[in-house]
Amino acid sequence: MDQTGFRRLSKTRVHKMIPPSRSVFFPILTLILVAGVIEVTSAALFTSFRDRFTFFDPESYVLVDEDMRQMKNSYDSTLGWDRRYKTRYGERPVPRLYGDPFIATFGDSYTHCDQVEHHETWQVFLAERLQRDVYNFGSGGYGTDQAYLKYLAKLEVLGTPVVIFGINLENISRIVNVYRPFYAPHTGIRLTKPRFLLKGGRLELLPNPIGSVSDLVKLKDPEYIESLGRHDWWFNSDQLPQLKVPYSAILLNKQMWLQLYYRWRGEGADDRDPRPWENLWKDRKAVDLMTHILDAFVEKVRSEEALPLLVILPTQKHHLVGRVLSGIDPLGAELVLKHCQRAGYLCFDGISAVAERVESQEQIDELFRGHASVVGNEMIAAVIHEYLESLDLDL
Repeated sequence: MDQTGFRRLSKTRVHKMIPPSRSVFFPILTLILVAGVIEVTSAALFTSFRDRFTFFDPESYVLVDEDMRQMKNSYDSTLGWDRRYKTRYGERPVPRLYGDPFIATFGDSYTHCDQVEHHETWQVFLAERLQRDVYNFGSGGYGTDQAYLKYLAKLEVLGTPVVIFGINLENISRIVNVYRPFYAPHTGIRLTKPRFLLKGGRLELLPNPIGSVSDLVKLKDPEYIESLGRHDWWFNSDQLPQLKVPYSAILLNKQMWLQLYYRWRGEGADDRDPRPWENLWKDRKAVDLMTHILDAFVEKVRSEEALPLLVILPTQKHHLVGRVLSGIDPLGAELVLKHCQRAGYLCFDGISAVAERVESQEQIDELFRGHASVVGNEMIAAVIHEYLESLDLDL
């Protein structure tokens, strides 16, 4: 064997003598250490700030004894829940009655006028302008479906010539919900609700699953709660991660990053809009369901020989008035208005009407402090009053 061949053989033997794991060991160890750091950091981050994120936690849907006592007070077998006032029709109290019933209003918390006193609602300011009675049957957390069902429940005692249906555009997300915590995990309302299904172009009512106050105990059963997800669009529709090992997998979940993004924009989830990153106005089935509920309301009011009026209420959430000022469609208003135009319904765009009176974001912030402020309610009453006058009603 010549010298060159010997060197080649020697190199080969030396290479074989070096443990193959040596060339792989350090990269693998580095990856393990990095993965460990990421896992520990993720665990510390998401555990420490768990209240700032929404996780899929089946146990969080269970009604505990403390909630049970509170929910019994607001539970309603037909509507799911309701605000009960000791007034003649169960409407929100007003400082003055004019003895001339004119308008009944139905809707969610923006109709009820949360965050202001009884004498500071837009209904009170509207009644002052009309010198006629305007009843407030709004209720916090309601979907458009519940507002319609509450109108049906009041038919026997009401006879106002005008009925206003207050529309909060976010409510399209509530009409596909059965158990409120599925949609709003951090909600103060931990009850079930009725909802409509659309079958063959007709509305089919699924009654409130909890048919009596004694049945509330079912909400302490995780298996029963899971069964409610059958007809609930929000039952983990986000595919949210659970707060458990591997915590690092949470970093790969798109919804967690969306939550951070919307918080950074100042549009974090809350009880008024738990899913700001979802827009069901882009979902054809949800839009069809919403328009059919509006159709049912208009048809029923007309059958009672009263005048139905749909009012799209301005809200601060999503900066709806600000969006109009910027020329951006405010999440479904255009769809509602076009539907009303085709069907021949009276529909008042309160968002655009208020936007015409607003000149700056600072003014918007003055009008809305979560819900409409006193100043905001005064402006809403003013624009609705102008619209009613433009109709030249002989009622």
